[in-house]
Amino acid sequence: MPSLRRCARSRRGSNAVEFALILPILITLLAGIVEWGWTLNQQMMVVQAAREGARAGVSTPRDDDPETAAQARVVQSLNDMGLNGSAATVTVSIVGAYPDELLQVNLALPHEPIIGLVPIPVDLKAALTMRLEEQVAP
Repeated sequence: MPSLRRCARSRRGSNAVEFALILPILITLLAGIVEWGWTLNQQMMVVQAAREGARAGVSTPRDDDPETAAQARVVQSLNDMGLNGSAATVTVSIVGAYPDELLQVNLALPHEPIIGLVPIPVDLKAALTMRLEEQVAP
């Protein structure tokens, strides 16, 4: 029967081997969690930019081109948040007839991964619709 000392000596270094086997799995899991959080954060910023653009468009008088105001505000908002506003695809349109006109803002932005272990091309998208405000002359 082997003695306890000999058994303990033969297990020396097994913790390091077990850690070396599990480390790649832990790193991959941690990278996935960080990447998912980054993507969720970017998606929320894209929705906020679309919301700000729609709000700028509906509060702009009809004669001053609300579509252009909304589009410019979306790009400016994305740039202010640290995203690439020039890479965004922004579509703004007015649907309906007076007095029920609606301003629709559609925004798509290519996702820029923070780690990029798995290069998945995905667009972050947001769509928002608001009713145009009636502008009263002073």
